[in-house]
Amino acid sequence: MKAIILNDAEKIGVITGRITQARMPIPPDKHPSSGFYHPSLKLDSRVGIGTGLNVKVTGLRVERIQSISEHDARACGYPKRKGSSSNQSQLSLVDDVRYFDDVWDEKYGLGAYKNNDWVWVIDFKKWG
Repeated sequence: MKAIILNDAEKIGVITGRITQARMPIPPDKHPSSGFYHPSLKLDSRVGIGTGLNVKVTGLRVERIQSISEHDARACGYPKRKGSSSNQSQLSLVDDVRYFDDVWDEKYGLGAYKNNDWVWVIDFKKWG
């Protein structure tokens, strides 16, 4: 069985139903113009995301990372930030996509979101 790599916080989000989508960078040598075929994922396939935790792939597409919508950012587990009372007004202005941008850069390196690389977008639901 193939796997979708998620960190522990993301796995908890899947378990609780808060996360139903993941984005994975496409390696530069695997340009999406060759087709939308993913080498290891298929619709309706069962995929592992952790020990004893599986999901069913319900959607698979290719897009640029900056094409993410607020709805998709929330599906990836990145809702609007909640700040402390001292900085609440500033943080409440940060939308879901901007928060996703910040986390993407933390995960893949400063400027990764700005590069606007191609990614696999994987929609899924908890399996069993």
